[in-house]
Amino acid sequence: MLDPTAFSRPESCGEARARARRNLAYFRANYALAALALVFLGLVYRPASMLAFLALFVAWLGLYFGRGGGEPLVCLRREVDDRVVLAALSAATALAVALTRAGINLLVSLAVAAVAVGLHAAFRVNLYVDETDAF
Repeated sequence: MLDPTAFSRPESCGEARARARRNLAYFRANYALAALALVFLGLVYRPASMLAFLALFVAWLGLYFGRGGGEPLVCLRREVDDRVVLAALSAATALAVALTRAGINLLVSLAVAAVAVGLHAAFRVNLYVDETDAF
């Protein structure tokens, strides 16, 4: 993900959109983790928000990042799609931070995260190695 040789300027806007679409799907967990880290840094000077964020971070680790092997989350005998889990945890995070009056910090952090993720996704060349190629 951070290999400096894997970045190049796209030749057109269409190519940048195609790269971004593919990279957003391929690196979605990494992008979510990077966005969480940027939000964490944006809340350093707000201790109440930080405590709420740390509690939610544990929820993120358990419900989204901590499930090994791609096993689905099961709730009430139904499988829950990763996108639903991501949306619910994102909404819970935004609500908790807003209730602790750190809304502007959250907005700035999310804007910085969106720009960073967007730039990475658009400029990252699509060179992926699957398990058979790696072997």
